[in-house]
Amino acid sequence: MIRGYCVTCSLVLSTVLFGFYSSSGFSQMVTNGYICSAKNPGGEDTRRFYREQDGVAINLSPDSSFPIVCPIIIDGEESSFAVVIRLGNTGTSIQRFSCALEEYDLEFNLIKTTGKTVDIAAGDTGDLSWAPINLVRNNNFLSMRCILPPKGTVGTYVWF
Repeated sequence: MIRGYCVTCSLVLSTVLFGFYSSSGFSQMVTNGYICSAKNPGGEDTRRFYREQDGVAINLSPDSSFPIVCPIIIDGEESSFAVVIRLGNTGTSIQRFSCALEEYDLEFNLIKTTGKTVDIAAGDTGDLSWAPINLVRNNNFLSMRCILPPKGTVGTYVWF
C-alpha cells in the first residue's frame, strides 16, 4: 500500500470494470499507472519527484504539478471506446486532477480533445471516465494527458 492509496483496491476495481464490460464485444485493456510517462523529462521537478512504484505513477512533490501522458492501444477496427482512469491523492488537502483524451491522426496532428476534472479529498481516490469516445476516423489513435498534482497518483487505467 502506498500511503493513502490501495493498489489492491484499484486492481479489484479494474477486475470488476473489466468483467462488467467484457461482454460488450470490444477489446479491453486493463493496466496500471506504470504505462504513463512524465512529459517534461528535462524538468528538475519531474526528475526529482516522478516515480513508478508497484504499478502506480506517483508525483512525490509536496508542491509541484507536471503533465503525464498515458497511451491507449486500440484495435484499428473499432471506432468507439470507453476509458476509465483511477486517480489518488496521497496529500493532506483536496487536489484537482485534470485529464484529457486526445485524438491524433496518423501524422500526429491533434484532431480533438475531451477534457475532464475531478477533485479528490486527501487520502482518497477518484475516477475520471469517458464513454463513448467515437474516433473521427478508425485509423486515428488516442492518448490521455493528465496534470499530476502534488502527491497525486495514477493507479488503474482501463479502456474497452
